[in-house]
Amino acid sequence: MTLQVLQVRDFRNIAQARLETSARVNLIFGANAAGKTSVLEAIYHLGRARSFRTGNPRELIRSGCPHLQVYGVVMGERGAVRPVGVQRSSRGLTLRIAGEPARGLADLARAVPVLLLNSNTHGLVDAGPQQRRRFLDWGVFQMEPGFLPLWRRYRRALSNRNAALRQGQSSALISAWTPELANVGERIDTLRSRFVSALGEVLGPLAGQLLPEQSIKLGYRRGWSQSEALGSALEAALIQDRRSGYTRQGPHAADLGIHCDGARAASRVSRGQQKALVAALVCAQASLYRRHQGRDCVLLVDDLPAELDSERRARLTRALVELPVQIFVTSIEQKDVEIEGWVDPGVFEIDAGKVRKVVY
Repeated sequence: MTLQVLQVRDFRNIAQARLETSARVNLIFGANAAGKTSVLEAIYHLGRARSFRTGNPRELIRSGCPHLQVYGVVMGERGAVRPVGVQRSSRGLTLRIAGEPARGLADLARAVPVLLLNSNTHGLVDAGPQQRRRFLDWGVFQMEPGFLPLWRRYRRALSNRNAALRQGQSSALISAWTPELANVGERIDTLRSRFVSALGEVLGPLAGQLLPEQSIKLGYRRGWSQSEALGSALEAALIQDRRSGYTRQGPHAADLGIHCDGARAASRVSRGQQKALVAALVCAQASLYRRHQGRDCVLLVDDLPAELDSERRARLTRALVELPVQIFVTSIEQKDVEIEGWVDPGVFEIDAGKVRKVVY
C-alpha cells in the first residue's frame, strides 16, 4: 500500500495542502511550528482516526472552521487505487473508503496501516506496559485476522466481571465469566506469543545495525503465571480481586519485555541509544507487516535528527531507506537528513501551514 496523494483541509494550522508523494521516501522540512508534524499527524489521522499529540480531537480542527478533512488516494494490491477520507467535526467522525462509509476504525486501520516514530515512542522502552501492549496488539491485529473479534469478546467479558466485582455480587455470578475469559484469553495469549517470536527474529538484524554495541532481546509476560491456566488463576485470585474491585490477571495485564544485555533496556541505554532501539522496534514491526501482508505500510518519522549523533543518524537513515515501506520524515533543515541515496524522493517545504514541493 502506498499513499499517492494526500489532501488536508483545516487541520491545525493547515488551511489547505495537497502532496503528490513518492512511493518510497518523503522529506518534509521547515522551521519550528511551520506545520511539519501536522502533516504527519494528518496522515496518522487518516489511518487511525486519532492524534498522536492530543486526546482532544477538537484541537485538530483549524480555529474558526466547522470541520477538518483528510483525504488520501491509496494504491493497494495489484495496482488498485481507492480513495480514503476522514472528516471530523464537533459532532463526530465520518469515515469513507472507496466512496462507501467505513464500517469502523478497523477498516480504516487496514486501508491505511500507519506506524509512528517520534519522541513519544520512547515510551516503548521507559514507560509503563500500556504503550507496549498497544504496539504489540497493532502487529497482532494486522497479522492475525481472528485477533480483533477475540479481543472484543475478552474486553466485554472483562468489563462484566469487573462490574460484578465492584458491585459485590456473589462468587457464583463473578465466576460465571471465568470460562469465557479463560477460553478467549488463552487464545489471545497464543496469538501474541507467536507474534513476539516473529518480531524478535526480524528485530535481531535491525538492532545489530542500529545499536551494534548492545545485545537486544524481546520477552513476553502474558499477564498471569506461566505455571497455570488462566481459568485457574482467575479462580485462585477471586478473594483478592474482590478486595481490589477489578480483575488483576489476564491478557489485559500483559507486557512486552525489552532487554538489553540481560537487563531492562530502560536501565541500560542512553537517550540516543533509546531512540535507536525504538527505531529498530518500529522498523521490525513494519518489516513484519510486509512479510505477512505482502504490501507496504506507512512509516512516519518526526524530527529524525533529534537526539542522534551524526553516525547514528546515518545508520538510521540507511535502515529506513532499505525498509519495504513508504516513509514520511520531518526535519527542520533539509540538509540535516542525508537524501543522496534515495531513489525518486519526495521533498516538501512547509512554511506557516503552506506546503510546496521542492524539485530535487
